[in-house]
Amino acid sequence: MEGLAARMALEPDLVCVGRLTSATDVVEKAQQLRAEVILLDIDMPGVNPLDRLIDLTRLLPDVAVVMLSAHLRDHYIDTALDRGAKGYFVKTSTPTEIFEGIRAAASGRVALGSEVQERLVAGDHRASTGSANRSKLSLLSPREVEVLRLVGRGMSRAEIARTFCRSLKTIDAQHTSIMKKLDIHDRAELTRFAIAEGLVEV
Repeated sequence: MEGLAARMALEPDLVCVGRLTSATDVVEKAQQLRAEVILLDIDMPGVNPLDRLIDLTRLLPDVAVVMLSAHLRDHYIDTALDRGAKGYFVKTSTPTEIFEGIRAAASGRVALGSEVQERLVAGDHRASTGSANRSKLSLLSPREVEVLRLVGRGMSRAEIARTFCRSLKTIDAQHTSIMKKLDIHDRAELTRFAIAEGLVEV
C-alpha cells in the first residue's frame, strides 16, 4: 500500500487523506477525514475488513468502498459486492487500473479489475451498470459447494456418497453439474479450484 500511496501522490485529482493499519477504526476515521472513497485491504489485520464493509455501507452510504486483495477468490468477490463495495481489485492490478477504479467508484459506478471481471459469469450485468455481478462459484447450490469442498479434500465419489448418504449416481450428477457450471473439465482442475477458493485448508 505504501507504493500505491506514493504513486497516488502523482495523480493531480486524487488525494490520500489518511492511512490505517487495521480496519478497526475505519468508520470513525472516514467520518473525521471526510473521505469520498475508501480503498480497503481485505488482508488487513484485526477486525475482518469484509465485516467492517457492512458498517461502512450502512453508516456512510455516500462513501464508496473499493476492495483490494491478494486473493482472487470468487466468494470474496461475491461477498464484497453483496455488502455494497463499489469496486474490487487484486494487488497485481496496475496502479493505473486501480486509480481508474477509484475515480469510477467516486462517480457512483462499480469498478472491477480486469482479472476480477474474468471471474464473473459470462453474460452477467457489466460493472458499468451498477447491477449485481456474480462469480461462477455463486452458481453452485449449497450442496454442490459441500461436494466441491470434499472433492478438494481428495475424497473419492464413493466416499462423498457415503458422507451424504446418497447414491453414487446422485453424486455423479452433482459432480457433473459442478464442472459444467464452473466450466472445469477434469477432477484435478476442480481440486485446484476448491483449494484456490479457500474451501479446503492446506
